[in-house]
Amino acid sequence: MGVEYQIEKGFTNETHPALIHAPTRMKELVKEASNLEWEGHDATKQRREIDTLRAYLDKSTNSEYYPTH
Repeated sequence: MGVEYQIEKGFTNETHPALIHAPTRMKELVKEASNLEWEGHDATKQRREIDTLRAYLDKSTNSEYYPTH
């Protein structure tokens, strides 16, 4: 069973454990993917997540925070 988090309990977009800031996460993923590719490893997982976040940001007009669950 998962734990339910409620905004009413004092969480905000910045502190809610089930939300990530999409632009920040994309920067982290780009760096991680570049490092993996530089070392000759597969970065497909990171590139897919970047594409997912980019699509979310393109579609969402009211939030930069992406739900993780």
